[in-house]
Amino acid sequence: MNAIYEQTAMLSEYKTEVVEKLEDIKVDINSLTRKVAQSDTQIIELKRDLRKAE
Repeated sequence: MNAIYEQTAMLSEYKTEVVEKLEDIKVDINSLTRKVAQSDTQIIELKRDLRKAE
């Protein structure tokens, strides 16, 4: 019976670690998404400026 409790504890700890890492990945993805959106906006503005300069 002790082995079952130990296995359950290990699985619970593993699940907690996975959830924390997934949360970190989610934060990273959100940050990168914002950066890509900013870059897209800058590219659009640069293209617009280039068209005006022609």
